[in-house]
Amino acid sequence: MNAKIIKLPCLEYLCIQGAFLLTILETPALKELEIEFDASGSNDAGTTIDFLLRSNCQLSVLSLKYLGLRVHKEVLLHTPNLEELVLTDGKFLIEVVKWLAGSSTDATQPRELPLRKLNSLSLYSYSDIDDHHLQAVQEMITSRYSTVDTNIEPLRELAIETNVMWIGSSSVLENLESLCEEEFEFEFTSRDP
Repeated sequence: MNAKIIKLPCLEYLCIQGAFLLTILETPALKELEIEFDASGSNDAGTTIDFLLRSNCQLSVLSLKYLGLRVHKEVLLHTPNLEELVLTDGKFLIEVVKWLAGSSTDATQPRELPLRKLNSLSLYSYSDIDDHHLQAVQEMITSRYSTVDTNIEPLRELAIETNVMWIGSSSVLENLESLCEEEFEFEFTSRDP
């Protein structure tokens, strides 16, 4: 039996826990979506992608919590007009950050930067963060500035939060702060995710 689709043509903001609701909704005017996924969700990426395709919405803000690292990119490929991205995971999202820096590994090919309008990135990580992780973030920001494509938005705001005590060098944090046009925030919090 097919579920009936509930059409909400004027809904612009949706915050949900779990992906089930996405199987029955169609929201063409949606601009902002926040999803906290269940740990047991086996096809959350597929459900989310089906929802995005069915709704044909143009998200500008997306917040994904606990989706699982390997499927973040699958969902993000279906949100090309994002301006603000918030990622929360039990692991540091280094692979997603590297992907945001450009997918081409061939030096003779120009980098293809995804999320060309992205100007705000928030990463909430609840595992080790060191200089290596933050250097990847720095490379991602730099790649967005150094592109010859003027349609790529520079990152204006960056927020990183972790519950692991920072033991890296302050110079990496200072470099990140200097790269962000408007705001850089790095915060250690002792609370659990």
